[in-house]
Amino acid sequence: MRRIKITWAKPGDILGYPIFRKDGAILLNIGVKLTEAYIQQLKELGITHIYIQDDISQDIIVPDPISIETRMEALRVIEDNFHRSCKGLPLDVESIRSVVNSIVDEILSSDQILLNLYDIKSFDNYIFSHSLSVTLISIIVGRKLGYNDKFLRDLGIGCMLHDIGKLDVPKEILDKPDRLTPEEFEIVKFHTHYGYKRVREQDRDIPATSSHIALDHHERYDGSGYPRGLKGEKIHIFSRIASIADVYDAMTTDRVYRKAYSPSDAMEFIMGGSGTLFDYNIVNAFVKSIAPYPVGDIVLLSTGETAIVVDVNKDFPLRPIVRVLKEDRWEDVDLLKETNISIFKSLEE
Repeated sequence: MRRIKITWAKPGDILGYPIFRKDGAILLNIGVKLTEAYIQQLKELGITHIYIQDDISQDIIVPDPISIETRMEALRVIEDNFHRSCKGLPLDVESIRSVVNSIVDEILSSDQILLNLYDIKSFDNYIFSHSLSVTLISIIVGRKLGYNDKFLRDLGIGCMLHDIGKLDVPKEILDKPDRLTPEEFEIVKFHTHYGYKRVREQDRDIPATSSHIALDHHERYDGSGYPRGLKGEKIHIFSRIASIADVYDAMTTDRVYRKAYSPSDAMEFIMGGSGTLFDYNIVNAFVKSIAPYPVGDIVLLSTGETAIVVDVNKDFPLRPIVRVLKEDRWEDVDLLKETNISIFKSLEE
């Protein structure tokens, strides 16, 4: 399968990866033939990209770090717990722990070492999908850093709830279709305090280190973050990992007021902040955990040709295997061997 802009989709295209509702249920499943009505519905939901399968990409497998079933359950658990908290009910910590355990088990049992799959977010499920993406990225980075099962599970619990404080931010500010004013941004900053309070109310069930992710995921290594201006290793390792995952997923997601950055551009930003905004060692693990040109991406080569990323060379992710599209055929080229050819940019930005 390959990833395309929704504006490129046409009736008859076959969906290659499911579209999820915010409660984790599948809205459109793999193999569904798109119609004008389906395409319009996806546009209205704010979905900007989809995966399709066709003759040229039918043998391209985009690896997902977790199963579709686990992804569905995780989205359901996140939505359910956000709603419980919103109603003043206690969090269902056992459901969170159970699904995080499943995620950790699947990631640890997989040979897949690079995150390749884009998450497909709509306007109404952004906060839930973002919470899951930050959880997946953080666990994958934690694995690369060599941490044990318990570390990864406690990290995952905190990441799932890291943005729960946004329930207390006025919806008109969260959904504002433009950049926030300085005054509005100050209001948004308080979601860290609100989130910590909501999570700490479950202090007998959620580890204190996990709950601190809600408070500290916007802290920066040089002390320039918020809410407390913590610096260096005074920021807990969980929050130092989650902060990078949070920035990466936010940057690579389309927002009303700006288009998404490509994975490679988002990685460049994070690498540029290594040692200042972000912990150097975690950045180093992060860049070894995320594919800068994910499988299924359509890219422009330095030759002027268009290609689809077919596979990633794990030790040299900037030099993937690509399928070059010719006039009447296609040809797979390993950029690790063809050193005179490089990727100029993603064509899906």
